Formats: sequence, structure tokens, C-alpha cells
Amino acid sequence: MRSASFVRVLLVACSFICCAVAQQDSAGKQTLPKWNSVATTQISPAQDVAPESVRTARSINANDRLGVKPQLGSSEAAKVGFGSSGTMGELPLLPAGKSDAVVAGTINRHQAFMSQDGTNIYTELYVNVDQVFKTNNPSLQSGETLTVLNDGGSLVVHGRKLHVNPVSGDPSGFVDLGGRYVFFLRYQPNIDAYRVVKAWRLTGNGPQALQPSDKQGPEAELLLSMSESQFLNEVQQAVNDANQKR
Repeated sequence: MRSASFVRVLLVACSFICCAVAQQDSAGKQTLPKWNSVATTQISPAQDVAPESVRTARSINANDRLGVKPQLGSSEAAKVGFGSSGTMGELPLLPAGKSDAVVAGTINRHQAFMSQDGTNIYTELYVNVDQVFKTNNPSLQSGETLTVLNDGGSLVVHGRKLHVNPVSGDPSGFVDLGGRYVFFLRYQPNIDAYRVVKAWRLTGNGPQALQPSDKQGPEAELLLSMSESQFLNEVQQAVNDANQKR
């Protein structure tokens, strides 16, 4: 029993340290997106665009896998911070071969949800797709709305605002409401949703790299010097090259 208690305390301490690191990274390198701070009110099942089975799967997927987090809003949660720090590792500038879908689109709205165990919040970003370069789903076409899942967010439950920061280094933390992006996405069939592998912002004048590592080197400088149409052509070429290697 003493050994189990020690392990539990150690896991809580590690979670607290990771949270501090994540917040420090966010403050120093990554501005927290508006979708993380603009709270949405908890919606009823009747208002939910996802089927009940999908919502259940997504909420279970967001549960605390270690079983050490207190429920959000509890006195224990107020005393201890939780979070994690992570990176996607080194990726190509245009990771078409590591993506199930590549699209251009604008984030037009968001909705936060609670995990099934009440310890976490995840946010869905709804992307209005205007161009499809690659897809694993024939129904994904221009004009459709795509759901991109993110860890973290702000949710009002019974008049009380609950908040969880996104994971430090998560590429979804760089995309924001109202922005138009080229999204390189990975599909998670168990929750019927996509997660961001990498994204480039489209400003109308050309591409904008969101991660510091994508702003360095001759290849990155070439991409950043392109017009928007040239960049989109380069994205399509990256997809074509990836398809030929399969």
C-alpha cells in the first residue's frame, strides 16, 4: 500500500512539473490560441453535431489514462496543476506522406467538451474546407466542414468556467479561430476525427510558418518567399510525390 501511494504521489508530482514546463513554453514560444481561452457553454446531446457513439468515444479518449487527475472544478484540482509537454518530432516542411488528409480551409467556430471522467477538456475546431489536396475519405470535398480535435480549452458548466491549457508543442495550439490554413492531418478512426500534424497559415500574400523550425534553412526560405498560389501548387506537388512513393 505504501509503495502504491508513493507511485501515485510521484505521478502527480511529474504531472505538476510537466504542466509548469508546458505553460512556460507557451508563454515563451507559443501564444495560446483564442479557442483555448474563449469559453463555450456545455451543449446538450440534442445540440451536438456528432452522433452519440462518436461523442462517447471522443470523451473516453480524453480521459486521464494514469487515473491520478482530480475532476475539474474540485478543490483538489485547484491545488494541483496537470498537463503534459510533447513534440511531434522532426517532420518535413510539407509532411504529405505522414498525413491522411491535406486541405486548405478556415476555422469558423469551436466547441469545448468535457472528458467522460471529468478530468480534462478537449476542443473541436470546425474547418470550412475550400480546397482538398489529399483525403482518406471520398466525402471530404470543398465546401464541407471538417472536425479537428485538440486537447485543452475553456468550458462553462453550470455557470462556472473551467479551463485546461493545450499541450505545449502540439501543432494544433498554433492554429486559431478565423485563420485560413493548409492543414496536414492525421485521422483517428476510433474517434472519427482529425488531428493536426502540421499547418501553414495563408495570409493572402503568401504562406506563414507557425513553428520556429519551419522558418529556418534554404528550403523553408524558398517556401516563405512564394505567393499563395505558388505555395498551394507546391503543396499539391508534395502530395503527388508522396502518392508516387506508396
